[in-house]
Amino acid sequence: MKLQRIFDKDEPVGWVHWCPGCKAPHGIYVEKAHPKTKAKWTFDGNQEQPTFHPSIHCYTTNGHWSDKPPHEWVEGPKRTTTCHYFIKKGVLEYCADSPHELSGKKVPLPDYPEAPK
Repeated sequence: MKLQRIFDKDEPVGWVHWCPGCKAPHGIYVEKAHPKTKAKWTFDGNQEQPTFHPSIHCYTTNGHWSDKPPHEWVEGPKRTTTCHYFIKKGVLEYCADSPHELSGKKVPLPDYPEAPK
């Protein structure tokens, strides 16, 4: 199985897959927007050879949660890419701004979870 479900209070909100570049899982919100970034993707429904749109862009910021209601995420001034890729027909297509060794490469989406070696 390439994907696992992400739930929020028993409600499905998206999918998670294993990223061999980061050696970590990445979540993709489909039914509901991501709680911090408000990003939402489309999914073709194929769990073995999935396609998601648009690209998945993982990054860190020095942002923070506001201390006043409604407690929203406030982006910091610096954003650093940790992983950026497309998933098309079960293939991870890493963008050139991914800072790991798979930058610019295409690799098959591995089964989830891939055991670290």
